[in-house]
Amino acid sequence: MKGNLQLKISIAMCTYNGEEFIREQLDSFLNQTRLPDELIICDDRSNDNTIQIIKEFEKRAPFKVELIINEKQLGSTKNFEKALLHCRGDIIFLADQDDVWDKRKLSLIEEKFIENDRVGMVFTDAAMVDHNLNYLGNTLWESISFTPKAQKQFPTNAFDVFIRENVVTGATMAFRSKYTDMMMPFSEEWIHDAWMAIILAASKGILIEIIDKPLIMYRQHSNNQLGAVKRDLKKKIADAKTKKVMKNTQYSDVEEFLIQNKVNVKDNVLQMLKGKQKHTEHRNNLPGNFFKRTLKVAKEAGLLHYSKYSNGYRSIVKDILYK
Repeated sequence: MKGNLQLKISIAMCTYNGEEFIREQLDSFLNQTRLPDELIICDDRSNDNTIQIIKEFEKRAPFKVELIINEKQLGSTKNFEKALLHCRGDIIFLADQDDVWDKRKLSLIEEKFIENDRVGMVFTDAAMVDHNLNYLGNTLWESISFTPKAQKQFPTNAFDVFIRENVVTGATMAFRSKYTDMMMPFSEEWIHDAWMAIILAASKGILIEIIDKPLIMYRQHSNNQLGAVKRDLKKKIADAKTKKVMKNTQYSDVEEFLIQNKVNVKDNVLQMLKGKQKHTEHRNNLPGNFFKRTLKVAKEAGLLHYSKYSNGYRSIVKDILYK
């Protein structure tokens, strides 16, 4: 670390009916080798014992705990937006209520921010575990096919990765709080972590770092809002038949946000967003006829748009076989 510099760290946590797992997550904050300076919890009107558990934890925590109970339910994205706006640290970590953090998480991520003041966001891998924290045999990055080739594009070319697919999971990420206002308000068309990642990656002068270590146990259970369980071939085929491409408007939302807020973007970002939007429209409007569809996909592939804006051959095969 540079001169033993320490940054002020906030954890922003959102809760809703989390009584089954939240104690383990809160205890993992206590077990950090580098304790946080504050924990901000926004509860979305839980009707179980979540609030009581948090209040009991507050009494024994050696750092500030602030509990905010929403007057009305906001939903996950708006609840995180609210929690982030209440944080006062230099670095803000996002936390779900049902995971368990590696004891080194805060310290290892803090080091990345201290080493380079251009780093605006850091995210890590995660160990996939079941309801009882038993290892499922794979990591989060393996589950979402975040390949070593894509990983090598960080920290300088993160936008090229995010324009193809979001590979950031909020529970594994942290960012500099000075960029909070720059990302607000979150688009209703996006999950909060994907929105934050692409806005920061689009911004000139901001780097996004990765840590190739599973620094949380990412619990998979029936009440997950989002999950990333490893899929076998049969499951992948079934998903391909039903999975929809992103909405046409999602990337135009990003473009409009960047322009309206006068964000100083990296070269070619706006051009790439327009290209992504056109490519998304292409994928969402393929003809039902197999041969016509194949010709259209082949033309788009010939322009290298599937490799630039989607997942290459995997997206090509999906679009040809599963309309």
